Amino acid sequence: MENLSSPLSVIYVVAILFGAAVFLIFGFMIFNTFNDALLDSGHLDENEDAKEIVEQVQEKGDLMDYAFLFFVIAFLIAMPIAAYFTPSHPAVFVGFIFVFFLALTMSVIFSDTFLEIGETEELEDSYANMPILRNMMHYLPLLIIVNAVITGTILYGKARAGAGEY
Repeated sequence: MENLSSPLSVIYVVAILFGAAVFLIFGFMIFNTFNDALLDSGHLDENEDAKEIVEQVQEKGDLMDYAFLFFVIAFLIAMPIAAYFTPSHPAVFVGFIFVFFLALTMSVIFSDTFLEIGETEELEDSYANMPILRNMMHYLPLLIIVNAVITGTILYGKARAGAGEY
């Protein structure tokens, strides 16, 4: 990725957000399965401190949901800022619109795919325990639309104002 404000970066953001969401939901499932097996194995019965630590870590597993929220907000803020500092020309806006529709199509597909992945029998508990992740992926197309409009407006509108010219 050459810079964050290039039109292709919208596609990168969609793919990265989908990959991170799938990684987090699988990670949460593996994390909970491992901790449950460790607690049920009986190896921690003689050490109450270790058992307490494992239970506390399991309770803090919900922080992965907030990590995804931070990740999304970071991208949503970084792209318009990068667009402001990138030289551009309004004639390239036609290409940006094409890439935007491609990214929008990808975000709809990824959103539906994530819904299907989350509703599988193996992942339904992890999916239910991550409401922020679930809602962000549900509204991913809307987030991409809003971010692309803001980024496109900043990237190609500043040339009229005399900033960011070649």
